[in-house]
Amino acid sequence: MLVRSPGKGAPAGRAARALLLISLVWLAACAAPPPASPPAEEAAFEIVAQSVAYSGGSDSPILLALSGDAALSASPEGFPPELVAALQAAAAADPTALYVVIYAGKQSGGGFSVAIDSVKTGQEGALTVVYSLATPDPKAGGTTALTYPYVVARVHAADADPAKVQFSGPF
Repeated sequence: MLVRSPGKGAPAGRAARALLLISLVWLAACAAPPPASPPAEEAAFEIVAQSVAYSGGSDSPILLALSGDAALSASPEGFPPELVAALQAAAAADPTALYVVIYAGKQSGGGFSVAIDSVKTGQEGALTVVYSLATPDPKAGGTTALTYPYVVARVHAADADPAKVQFSGPF
């Protein structure tokens, strides 16, 4: 039977093991990946106008974010008159808010519509507006007139910056 008695090397061995353990913990902490950025949160928004114009707009889609003051002081180019009127009426009611306009441009018939699905907040006033375009059922009969669908939303985000708004959708 072998019996070990603590000798001169025992405290040095414990210190070495403790130092090794501390070193391994420190290395593990240094090698860990950085914490993930917080997930984007949803910003509150309300639809202030959603319709289909039958004349007077640009053929191409237009995505626009602007302050209420900007909506009141200028008439954005390329929009049907009823969209501009709806935007300016909403901005007159709340000129400090941020407004988002998604205009689908000229569509070949009835049954098209645009919708804002969500508004996600980012860092330093950044927003991402997620939108979709609904198309008519090809089996159903539809209007043969040209249409210009649009949606206008008021976004409730305290530090929203129109210059930092991004759009995510079909166009």
